[in-house]
Amino acid sequence: MQTTVARCWGMITLIALIFWESPAWSVSIDVKSTPVDPRYGLLGSVRGKDGAVYTAANDKHPSLDAAPALFSFNSDGSLKWQRVLFPRFTANSRPGVADDGTVYLALSPRFKEGGHDPSALVALSSAGDVMWRLKLDPWYRITQKVQVSPDGVIYVAAFSRKGDDLHRSAILAVNPGGQLRWQYEFAENLTPSGIQTAAVGGSIYVVADNPLDDARHPSRLLIFQETGGDPLVTSTPVGRRYSLLSPVAAPDGSVIVAANHRYSGSPGGVFCFEAAGAQRWFHEFSAKYYVKTPVVVGSDGAIFLPLSIRRPNAEDQPSLLVLNPDGSERWHTEVEAFNEFSTPISLGNGAVYMAATNLIGGTPHRSSVLAINLDGTVRWRQEVGRYLAPSGPVPGASGVVYMSADNPGVENPSVPAQFFRYDETPNP
Repeated sequence: MQTTVARCWGMITLIALIFWESPAWSVSIDVKSTPVDPRYGLLGSVRGKDGAVYTAANDKHPSLDAAPALFSFNSDGSLKWQRVLFPRFTANSRPGVADDGTVYLALSPRFKEGGHDPSALVALSSAGDVMWRLKLDPWYRITQKVQVSPDGVIYVAAFSRKGDDLHRSAILAVNPGGQLRWQYEFAENLTPSGIQTAAVGGSIYVVADNPLDDARHPSRLLIFQETGGDPLVTSTPVGRRYSLLSPVAAPDGSVIVAANHRYSGSPGGVFCFEAAGAQRWFHEFSAKYYVKTPVVVGSDGAIFLPLSIRRPNAEDQPSLLVLNPDGSERWHTEVEAFNEFSTPISLGNGAVYMAATNLIGGTPHRSSVLAINLDGTVRWRQEVGRYLAPSGPVPGASGVVYMSADNPGVENPSVPAQFFRYDETPNP
């Protein structure tokens, strides 16, 4: 492997040329790393149709007036602009972006729940200008990525707590102009754990999870159909003993949901539902595994899911599980002994990409980005750097992957959070 390091204004560029001794595939990887202001911790990224990538960030300072920020990066990985937002708030997740370039970010009060600083949904232009700010119920907090449908409607999941107990939760639909479209409140103890907007058909899929083993309100998949007024809602109970992750829409219109069993000695699995909500199949995996990320579905319908080891030991290794569209196992391959995985992505180029981290005492010890071919072999691997915890990769143009990596500790100028761009070019 040949590595060249060059330093330029505001950017550190790492160019790594990797050649695998394989007649089927060899690649060159161009890696660019852009450090950000060390006072900020990065949350995750999303890419707009114009190629710009947006990353939410929180100020690590304990000051009462500390404010979150939104970073925009050019398609080449360089910093485009940075906007500091409202003091006394934190960003809770990666932003959402509409087809017209409008960026949406959910903010919650920095130090308390409810009161005089209600959570808010903020819309910014592609230039970083605040277009509007919708204040929400003072007790609600938004902790998941904002979802934007193809027609521009914004969906957010919100919940509130009284002490350690879930108080109430809801799905909010907001018009592109910032007006509340509708609000759906869930039954007692149910909290939305993920939203997926369908590319066709106008459906919105929501997983509602019950953290308790409660027969009255089991975890479920809900389907919302827009009507112009209150939505039509279809509910499919999944079972009280499963904890569900975010739903993912497959190319054939089905919906795929990964699940853990609430009892550590029992196996979890993957559910597949018809577009109308009926269960199509369930694939059970070994009780030694558990999942922390939603699945990703490839263009051919293959389902990819990283499996972590429930009780790490010398014999068992984390795995990447791949299922066929009918739920049968296509293959699984062991991955190095990482204990944190990001949601994988597919570029439609014969590989899946994911970030992996080895945590020791809650601190990132080492992290990597992995590209895995569809036959289970590793195409390439790049170390991210010690003490950096990567978020999920974001697909770019052909062969390009973006990713933010945060130093979850206190402000450290020597190890700032960074934004990465990986450009993969096949060699003849």
